[in-house]
Amino acid sequence: MTNEAFHPDFTYLPAIAQDAARYFCPGLATQPNHLAPSASAKARSPEYRPAQKFPPKRQSPSPFSHRCEHLDVATLISDTLHTPNAFPQELSVRIVTGTYRGRRIPSGNSLGDIRLTSTRLKEAVFSMLGPDLDGQTFLDLCAGSGQIGLEALSRGATVELNEPDRRRLSQIRSLLYEWRAGVAALHSAKAQALIPSVASENRRFDIIYADPPYHARYAGSPLLLGLIEALGESTLLNEDGLFFAQHQTELSLPESSGRLLRTQQRTYGNTALAIYQLA
Repeated sequence: MTNEAFHPDFTYLPAIAQDAARYFCPGLATQPNHLAPSASAKARSPEYRPAQKFPPKRQSPSPFSHRCEHLDVATLISDTLHTPNAFPQELSVRIVTGTYRGRRIPSGNSLGDIRLTSTRLKEAVFSMLGPDLDGQTFLDLCAGSGQIGLEALSRGATVELNEPDRRRLSQIRSLLYEWRAGVAALHSAKAQALIPSVASENRRFDIIYADPPYHARYAGSPLLLGLIEALGESTLLNEDGLFFAQHQTELSLPESSGRLLRTQQRTYGNTALAIYQLA
Protein backbone atom coordinates (compact mmCIF):
# COMPACT_ATOMS: atom_id res chain seq x y z
CA MET A 1 0.00 0.00 0.00
CA THR A 2 1.39 3.42 -0.92
CA ASN A 3 1.60 6.30 1.47
CA GLU A 4 -0.92 8.27 -0.60
CA ALA A 5 -3.54 5.58 -0.06
CA PHE A 6 -2.93 5.40 3.67
CA HIS A 7 -4.75 7.97 5.81
CA PRO A 8 -3.95 7.39 9.49
CA ASP A 9 -6.16 8.69 12.24
CA PHE A 10 -4.20 11.06 14.49
CA THR A 11 -7.24 12.14 16.51
CA TYR A 12 -6.13 10.18 19.56
CA LEU A 13 -2.94 12.25 19.84
CA PRO A 14 -2.67 15.62 21.59
CA ALA A 15 -2.67 18.66 19.30
CA ILE A 16 1.09 19.13 19.53
CA ALA A 17 1.62 15.47 18.63
CA GLN A 18 -0.69 15.80 15.64
CA ASP A 19 1.31 18.79 14.41
CA ALA A 20 4.57 16.91 14.87
CA ALA A 21 3.19 13.92 13.02
CA ARG A 22 2.09 16.05 10.09
CA TYR A 23 5.44 17.84 9.95
CA PHE A 24 7.71 14.82 10.05
CA CYS A 25 5.51 12.56 7.92
CA PRO A 26 4.68 14.61 4.80
CA GLY A 27 3.83 11.43 2.95
CA LEU A 28 0.96 10.87 5.37
CA ALA A 29 -0.40 14.33 6.06
CA THR A 30 -0.05 17.92 4.95
CA GLN A 31 2.84 19.78 6.59
CA PRO A 32 1.67 22.91 8.47
CA ASN A 33 3.49 26.04 7.32
CA HIS A 34 3.97 27.43 10.82
CA LEU A 35 5.60 24.39 12.41
CA ALA A 36 9.35 23.91 12.60
CA PRO A 37 11.22 21.10 14.36
CA SER A 38 12.45 21.85 17.85
CA ALA A 39 16.15 22.06 18.68
CA SER A 40 16.06 18.64 20.35
CA ALA A 41 14.31 17.15 17.34
CA LYS A 42 16.92 18.69 15.04
CA ALA A 43 19.70 17.25 17.17
CA ARG A 44 18.25 13.75 16.96
CA SER A 45 16.78 13.80 13.48
CA PRO A 46 18.78 12.00 10.74
CA GLU A 47 18.32 15.07 8.55
CA TYR A 48 20.34 17.25 10.95
CA ARG A 49 22.54 14.62 12.55
CA PRO A 50 26.27 14.85 11.65
CA ALA A 51 27.61 12.08 9.45
CA GLN A 52 28.76 9.04 11.38
CA LYS A 53 31.29 6.43 10.46
CA PHE A 54 28.72 3.70 10.85
CA PRO A 55 24.99 4.22 10.33
CA PRO A 56 22.96 4.11 13.55
CA LYS A 57 21.12 0.94 14.32
CA ARG A 58 17.57 1.18 13.06
CA GLN A 59 14.95 0.94 15.78
CA SER A 60 11.96 -1.30 15.41
CA PRO A 61 9.04 0.74 14.09
CA SER A 62 6.17 1.40 16.46
CA PRO A 63 2.50 1.03 15.40
CA PHE A 64 2.55 4.79 14.76
CA SER A 65 5.35 4.59 12.19
CA HIS A 66 4.91 1.22 10.53
CA ARG A 67 3.78 2.69 7.19
CA CYS A 68 5.72 5.96 7.20
CA GLU A 69 8.38 6.44 4.52
CA HIS A 70 10.40 8.63 6.94
CA LEU A 71 10.93 5.71 9.29
CA ASP A 72 13.86 7.09 11.30
CA VAL A 73 12.11 10.33 12.13
CA ALA A 74 8.74 8.70 12.69
CA THR A 75 10.35 6.27 15.11
CA LEU A 76 11.93 9.21 16.91
CA ILE A 77 8.55 10.91 17.28
CA SER A 78 6.65 7.82 18.31
CA ASP A 79 9.26 6.96 20.93
CA THR A 80 9.11 10.42 22.51
CA LEU A 81 5.33 10.91 22.39
CA HIS A 82 2.58 9.08 24.22
CA THR A 83 1.07 6.23 22.32
CA PRO A 84 -2.67 5.45 22.65
CA ASN A 85 -1.99 2.80 25.30
CA ALA A 86 -0.11 5.35 27.41
CA PHE A 87 -3.05 7.74 27.66
CA PRO A 88 -5.20 7.56 30.81
CA GLN A 89 -7.84 4.94 30.29
CA GLU A 90 -11.19 4.62 32.02
CA LEU A 91 -10.76 2.04 34.75
CA SER A 92 -13.29 -0.74 35.07
CA VAL A 93 -13.95 -3.86 37.08
CA ARG A 94 -15.98 -6.90 36.14
CA ILE A 95 -18.82 -8.76 37.78
CA VAL A 96 -17.30 -12.11 38.77
CA THR A 97 -20.31 -14.41 38.56
CA GLY A 98 -24.08 -14.60 38.52
CA THR A 99 -26.70 -13.07 36.25
CA TYR A 100 -24.48 -10.17 35.17
CA ARG A 101 -21.21 -12.06 34.98
CA GLY A 102 -18.61 -10.29 32.84
CA ARG A 103 -20.42 -6.95 32.85
CA ARG A 104 -18.09 -4.00 33.34
CA ILE A 105 -18.44 -1.38 36.04
CA PRO A 106 -16.62 1.82 35.05
CA SER A 107 -14.80 3.71 37.74
CA GLY A 108 -11.95 6.13 38.07
CA ASN A 109 -11.63 9.07 35.70
CA SER A 110 -15.29 9.97 35.25
CA LEU A 111 -16.03 9.40 38.93
CA GLY A 112 -13.13 11.33 40.38
CA ASP A 113 -10.54 9.81 42.67
CA ILE A 114 -11.98 6.48 43.75
CA ARG A 115 -10.33 3.48 45.40
CA LEU A 116 -11.23 0.08 44.00
CA THR A 117 -11.63 -3.05 46.08
CA SER A 118 -9.13 -5.61 44.82
CA THR A 119 -10.42 -8.61 42.91
CA ARG A 120 -8.73 -10.88 45.44
CA LEU A 121 -10.55 -9.32 48.38
CA LYS A 122 -13.89 -9.22 46.57
CA GLU A 123 -13.62 -12.88 45.62
CA ALA A 124 -12.72 -13.73 49.22
CA VAL A 125 -15.83 -11.96 50.50
CA PHE A 126 -18.17 -13.66 48.08
CA SER A 127 -16.55 -17.06 48.51
CA MET A 128 -17.61 -16.79 52.16
CA LEU A 129 -21.13 -15.78 51.15
CA GLY A 130 -21.48 -18.31 48.34
CA PRO A 131 -22.54 -17.95 44.69
CA ASP A 132 -26.28 -17.91 45.43
CA LEU A 133 -27.59 -15.07 47.57
CA ASP A 134 -31.20 -15.49 46.54
CA GLY A 135 -33.47 -14.32 49.35
CA GLN A 136 -30.68 -12.47 51.17
CA THR A 137 -30.89 -8.74 51.89
CA PHE A 138 -27.70 -6.75 51.27
CA LEU A 139 -26.84 -3.17 52.26
CA ASP A 140 -23.78 -1.48 50.76
CA LEU A 141 -23.23 1.52 53.02
CA CYS A 142 -20.49 3.19 50.96
CA ALA A 143 -21.08 2.00 47.41
CA GLY A 144 -18.45 4.03 45.54
CA SER A 145 -18.42 2.52 42.04
CA GLY A 146 -21.07 0.02 43.15
CA GLN A 147 -18.91 -3.03 42.49
CA ILE A 148 -19.68 -4.81 45.79
CA GLY A 149 -23.43 -4.17 45.82
CA LEU A 150 -23.80 -4.99 42.13
CA GLU A 151 -21.86 -8.23 42.61
CA ALA A 152 -24.36 -9.17 45.32
CA LEU A 153 -27.22 -8.22 43.01
CA SER A 154 -25.78 -10.45 40.29
CA ARG A 155 -25.86 -13.35 42.75
CA GLY A 156 -29.54 -12.88 43.53
CA ALA A 157 -29.55 -10.71 46.65
CA THR A 158 -32.03 -7.92 47.27
CA VAL A 159 -29.67 -4.96 47.33
CA GLU A 160 -29.69 -1.41 48.61
CA LEU A 161 -26.76 0.85 47.75
CA ASN A 162 -25.87 4.09 49.47
CA GLU A 163 -23.51 6.63 47.90
CA PRO A 164 -23.47 10.29 48.97
CA ASP A 165 -21.64 11.39 45.80
CA ARG A 166 -24.42 12.04 43.29
CA ARG A 167 -22.16 11.53 40.25
CA ARG A 168 -21.33 8.02 41.38
CA LEU A 169 -24.93 7.30 42.32
CA SER A 170 -26.03 8.44 38.86
CA GLN A 171 -23.47 6.05 37.32
CA ILE A 172 -24.87 3.16 39.36
CA ARG A 173 -28.41 4.10 38.33
CA SER A 174 -27.35 4.13 34.67
CA LEU A 175 -25.80 0.67 34.99
CA LEU A 176 -28.96 -0.74 36.55
CA TYR A 177 -30.97 0.69 33.65
CA GLU A 178 -28.48 -0.57 31.04
CA TRP A 179 -28.43 -4.07 32.52
CA ARG A 180 -32.22 -4.11 33.01
CA ALA A 181 -31.35 -5.19 36.51
CA GLY A 182 -34.78 -4.81 38.05
CA VAL A 183 -35.20 -3.16 41.40
CA ALA A 184 -32.35 -2.04 43.64
CA ALA A 185 -32.94 0.70 46.17
CA LEU A 186 -30.55 3.64 45.96
CA HIS A 187 -29.77 6.10 48.74
CA SER A 188 -27.75 9.30 48.66
CA ALA A 189 -27.00 9.98 52.31
CA LYS A 190 -24.09 10.08 54.68
CA ALA A 191 -23.58 6.54 55.93
CA GLN A 192 -23.62 7.55 59.60
CA ALA A 193 -27.03 9.20 59.08
CA LEU A 194 -28.48 6.37 56.99
CA ILE A 195 -28.02 3.72 59.70
CA PRO A 196 -30.42 5.18 62.32
CA SER A 197 -32.79 6.37 59.58
CA VAL A 198 -33.27 2.91 58.06
CA ALA A 199 -33.23 1.19 61.47
CA SER A 200 -36.09 3.43 62.62
CA GLU A 201 -38.22 1.79 59.92
CA ASN A 202 -37.70 -1.60 61.63
CA ARG A 203 -35.82 -2.94 58.65
CA ARG A 204 -33.01 -5.51 58.86
CA PHE A 205 -30.34 -6.87 56.57
CA ASP A 206 -28.61 -10.23 56.30
CA ILE A 207 -25.38 -8.70 54.98
CA ILE A 208 -24.01 -5.19 55.49
CA TYR A 209 -20.82 -4.00 53.81
CA ALA A 210 -18.88 -0.86 54.69
CA ASP A 211 -15.83 0.41 52.83
CA PRO A 212 -15.76 4.16 53.47
CA PRO A 213 -13.01 6.40 52.08
CA TYR A 214 -9.96 5.94 54.27
CA HIS A 215 -9.58 9.68 54.77
CA ALA A 216 -13.23 10.21 55.80
CA ARG A 217 -13.75 11.34 59.39
CA TYR A 218 -16.68 11.48 61.77
CA ALA A 219 -16.59 13.21 65.16
CA GLY A 220 -12.81 13.47 64.88
CA SER A 221 -12.24 9.74 64.27
CA PRO A 222 -12.07 7.57 61.13
CA LEU A 223 -15.55 7.22 59.68
CA LEU A 224 -15.46 3.41 59.83
CA LEU A 225 -15.16 3.49 63.63
CA GLY A 226 -18.28 5.64 63.79
CA LEU A 227 -20.15 3.24 61.51
CA ILE A 228 -19.22 0.25 63.66
CA GLU A 229 -20.43 2.06 66.75
CA ALA A 230 -23.69 3.11 65.08
CA LEU A 231 -24.38 -0.42 63.80
CA GLY A 232 -23.61 -1.87 67.23
CA GLU A 233 -26.27 0.35 68.75
CA SER A 234 -28.86 -0.33 66.04
CA THR A 235 -31.08 -3.26 65.08
CA LEU A 236 -30.11 -3.09 61.40
CA LEU A 237 -28.28 -6.44 61.30
CA ASN A 238 -30.28 -9.67 61.37
CA GLU A 239 -29.67 -12.24 64.10
CA ASP A 240 -27.53 -14.44 61.85
CA GLY A 241 -26.30 -11.56 59.73
CA LEU A 242 -22.74 -10.58 58.78
CA PHE A 243 -21.17 -7.13 58.79
CA PHE A 244 -18.04 -6.70 56.64
CA ALA A 245 -15.76 -3.76 57.45
CA GLN A 246 -13.01 -3.09 54.91
CA HIS A 247 -10.14 -0.92 56.14
CA GLN A 248 -6.44 -0.14 56.05
CA THR A 249 -4.26 -2.54 57.99
CA GLU A 250 -2.93 0.42 60.02
CA LEU A 251 -6.40 1.09 61.45
CA SER A 252 -7.19 -0.92 64.56
CA LEU A 253 -10.86 -1.89 64.89
CA PRO A 254 -12.56 -2.78 68.18
CA GLU A 255 -13.10 -6.39 69.19
CA SER A 256 -16.68 -5.51 70.07
CA SER A 257 -19.01 -2.55 69.91
CA GLY A 258 -22.49 -2.61 71.40
CA ARG A 259 -24.23 -5.70 70.03
CA LEU A 260 -21.43 -6.44 67.54
CA LEU A 261 -18.61 -8.93 68.08
CA ARG A 262 -15.68 -9.30 65.71
CA THR A 263 -15.44 -12.96 64.72
CA GLN A 264 -12.83 -12.84 61.93
CA GLN A 265 -9.97 -10.61 60.80
CA ARG A 266 -8.24 -11.14 57.46
CA THR A 267 -5.47 -9.27 55.66
CA TYR A 268 -4.98 -8.82 51.92
CA GLY A 269 -1.82 -6.81 51.29
CA ASN A 270 -2.31 -3.39 52.85
CA THR A 271 -6.07 -3.90 53.12
CA ALA A 272 -7.84 -5.73 55.92
CA LEU A 273 -11.33 -7.14 56.34
CA ALA A 274 -13.07 -7.45 59.69
CA ILE A 275 -16.21 -9.54 60.02
CA TYR A 276 -18.71 -8.82 62.78
CA GLN A 277 -21.76 -10.70 63.99
CA LEU A 278 -24.25 -10.13 66.76
CA ALA A 279 -22.88 -11.18 70.15
